[in-house]
Amino acid sequence: MNSTPRKHDCRINHSGSSKAMEPTSAVQLFNNITKHNAKYSTYTEDDDSTTESFIHAQVPYGVEKFSDIIHIKRSLTSRLHNLAKMKRFPDCLSLSTKVIDYLVKCFSVSDNQNKGEPKSMQASLKCIVPHAFGIHTDCSESWCRWKQEPAMYKHAYLPYGKDLHGEELKLAQNGIFSQYYSDNMVEKLAPIANSRRNESFN
Repeated sequence: MNSTPRKHDCRINHSGSSKAMEPTSAVQLFNNITKHNAKYSTYTEDDDSTTESFIHAQVPYGVEKFSDIIHIKRSLTSRLHNLAKMKRFPDCLSLSTKVIDYLVKCFSVSDNQNKGEPKSMQASLKCIVPHAFGIHTDCSESWCRWKQEPAMYKHAYLPYGKDLHGEELKLAQNGIFSQYYSDNMVEKLAPIANSRRNESFN
């Protein structure tokens, strides 16, 4: 519309697209702090690479990015649900909501139990899918009850307490989880950081 706005107390402090607002603000924040003889060493964000690329290109000092654990968990959940919707796995156990909830729960537990320890976190995350399929070779005795009582073991949160089955389903799940336990990713996940306070402030 071409109508002239009424006289008002305008607090506009950004021109350009709304998509550019967050990365532009981040760059200003990181650069303005240097006027006070200080620098930010880390920041926490979801895995949208726009802000990260802006900071690398326009901030004249190194800053380490941590992944927002809440966003990562949502991302994993969405990808598993999308996998269930888009692909059928004949001769495999259904990738139901209950199965997805179980896998995401294991992901959260692995992260929280290994806070600050990227290598331990990586080892634990690598075991999630094999453990669900009844492969316990690399499981830790500290949490894998199969290693404590193999003959009596049943999964507490999988349908009927049984292992998942189906090679195609296992490969698909491994394909998703492998992206969350790469060397680079576990370094970003290890602090178990989140940006919830920032979003509330905004």
